[in-house]
Amino acid sequence: MTDVLADIAQDTGAAPSDELASWVMSKVERWRTHRDSTYEAQWNKYYSIWKGEWTAELASRKSERSRLIAPATQQAVDQTVAEMVEATFGRGNWFDISDDATPEEQQAADSVRTALLEDFDKERVQQNIIQSFFNGAIFGTGIAKRGASDAGRVTWEAVSPFNFVIDTAATTIDEALGCAHETVRPTHEITDKQKSGEYYPGAVGTVAGFGSINALRGANEESLEVAPEDGVYVTEYHGKIPRRLLTPPLDLPDTGILEEGADTGTSDEPEDYVEAVVTIGNGATLLKAVESIDRGFVAYQHYTCPNRFWGIGCAEKASNSQAGLDAELRARIDTLALITYPMMGADATRLPKNLNLAVAPGKVFMTNGRPSEIIEAIRLGQLDPVSFQQSADFERMVQSATGANDPATPVNVNRRNETSSGVSMQTGSFIKRAKLTMHNVDTDFLDPLVRKSISLGRELNPDRYAIDPDFVVNSTMSIMAREFEQMQMTNLLAIIPQESAAFPVVLKGIVENYSGPSKDEILAAIDAMSKPDPKQQAMQEQMQMLTMAEAQKKVEKLAAEIQEIVSRAGLNATKAKTEIVKAQHEGQQIDIQAAQVVVSAKQADVARRQVEVHAQKVQQDARRDAAKPKKAAA
Repeated sequence: MTDVLADIAQDTGAAPSDELASWVMSKVERWRTHRDSTYEAQWNKYYSIWKGEWTAELASRKSERSRLIAPATQQAVDQTVAEMVEATFGRGNWFDISDDATPEEQQAADSVRTALLEDFDKERVQQNIIQSFFNGAIFGTGIAKRGASDAGRVTWEAVSPFNFVIDTAATTIDEALGCAHETVRPTHEITDKQKSGEYYPGAVGTVAGFGSINALRGANEESLEVAPEDGVYVTEYHGKIPRRLLTPPLDLPDTGILEEGADTGTSDEPEDYVEAVVTIGNGATLLKAVESIDRGFVAYQHYTCPNRFWGIGCAEKASNSQAGLDAELRARIDTLALITYPMMGADATRLPKNLNLAVAPGKVFMTNGRPSEIIEAIRLGQLDPVSFQQSADFERMVQSATGANDPATPVNVNRRNETSSGVSMQTGSFIKRAKLTMHNVDTDFLDPLVRKSISLGRELNPDRYAIDPDFVVNSTMSIMAREFEQMQMTNLLAIIPQESAAFPVVLKGIVENYSGPSKDEILAAIDAMSKPDPKQQAMQEQMQMLTMAEAQKKVEKLAAEIQEIVSRAGLNATKAKTEIVKAQHEGQQIDIQAAQVVVSAKQADVARRQVEVHAQKVQQDARRDAAKPKKAAA
C-alpha cells in the first residue's frame, strides 16, 4: 500500500475502496428491501398474468383445479404498447429541432440529429425503448439506462424494475440521493474491462454465496442468465456520494478525482457530496468510481401515481377485473369437467377387492351381482349458461379499467359495439388515456433521453456532435387516433365542394395521417393540384391584362361620347326649347284632331243606327206586303 492510501486507511479505519463500496451498498440494500416488501409480490403477479403463466398466487380458491388465464390483460398491455410505439416512431424522425433555432443553428443541428439517429439505429435504441414501454405497461414504470458501445456510440438499455433501486424518499430520479442498476454479468466481461482499464484491477470472485443474489430473481424467474459460479453481481450506482470517499484505489495511478490537499478523513462538518457513478462487484469490490455531470437513467410512469416514484401499469389497473374473470372461467372449466367426465358410485360390499373403477372404453367391471345394482354414474346437473355471460362482463371491466378497446367483445354484452357512434365513443376514450400516458413519456422519458444522449455523445465524439441543440420530441397521434381523425376528416370532405379552396387542404390533412407507401408522392401531387399551371397562370394573367385594356378603352370612349353629348346639349339649348314649344303646339293640334275624330266617330255611330232602324222598317214593310196576297186568295 502506498503512503497516501496507508494514511487514509489509518484515518478511516478501512481501505478507501472498501469504505465507498460499503457506503453505497448500505443505501442500495435498504432501498431494495423497501421495494421488495412493497411491490415485488404484485409485480410477480402482473408479470405472470401478462405471460399467461399460472402460479399458486393466482389461484382464487384452494379447490380450484383449472389453471386458465384469460388474455384480457395481455390484450390491454399489447394494444397500449402498440399505440405508444406508433405514436412515437410512426412518422419517421421521432425528435426534431426546436422552432426557435436560427437557420445557421438549424443546419448544424440537422447533422447532429442525423448522427444521433444513425447511432440509435445501429445500437437498437428503438427496440430498448419499446422494451421500456412494455415494462411501464406491465409494472407501471418504464426505465432505461444510458451507456456507450465499444464503437463510441451512445446506447440505451431497458431496465426491469426488479433490477432497479432508488431512494425511497424520492419521486424522480433527479431528486433522489441515488439510484442503482443491479444485474449479474459474466465473469469474463468483468475481467476484460479490468484489462482494458475501464474497471479497477483486483480479485472480484464469483456471485456464488452472495446473499443479495435472490433479489435478481424477480418476475418468477427460476434461474439466472448465467450460472452463479460464472457470474459477478454488479451494482452500478448513479448519485451523490461523500467527496472524501472518491479516492484513487490501491495500486492505480491518480485519476484526478481526489484534489490535491483534500481532506479525506472524518469531520464534524456536514458531508460534501459529489455526483458520481460507482460500480461495485459482488457487493464489496469497487470496480469504478468517477465523477459525472448527470445520471444516466430516465424513467416515466405509465399512469401517474402522485407522490410516488413507482407508477401504475395496465396490469395493475386490470388486476381486480382480471381476477374475477379468471375465477369465473376456471369455475366454469372445473364444473364442465365434473359434468363431462362421469363419476361412479358403487356398493363396496359387492365389489371385488382393489377393483379399479377408472372409466375407459371397453373396460370390464367384475361385480358380485347385477352391475346396474352395484355401480351407478353420478350426475351433477347442467352448466349454467349465465356464467359465460358474466365472464364477458368481466372482460368489459378490464377494458374499462385500462381503456384498451377491443371490438371482439360480444355486442350482446357491450351494446356500444353495435353502432359506429358507440365505437367512436370508445375510441375517443382510449385516445384520451393514450394522450395522458404519452405526455408522461414525452416529458419524463423521451425528452431527457435525447438530451442525455447528446451530452454523452459530445464527450465520446466531439467532432460528430459539435453542438448541443435544443431538440423536441415528435410523438404524435397513435394509429387509432389517426384512424379516428381520418374518419372525421373524410366525413368533412364529403360536404366540401371540389372547387372550394378548403378541399385540397382537408385532402392533404387526410394524406398526412396516411402511413402507407407513396405518401410523399401523393402529397406532392396534391400540392401541384393546389397550385395553378405556370403556362395557364401566365395565359390567365395575359387575358386579364387584355380585358383590362379593353375595359379602359371602352371607358375612355364612353367618356368622350358623354362629353360630346354635353357639348351639343350646351350649344343647342335654344333650339331644343324651340323644338319643345313646337312640339307642344303640335301636341295641341293633335289633341284637337283627336277630339274631332271622336265626334266624327260618334256621328258615324248615330248614322249607322239610323240605317239599321230604316233597314228593319223596310223589312217589316216587305213582310206585310207579302202577307196581303195570301189573305186575298183565301
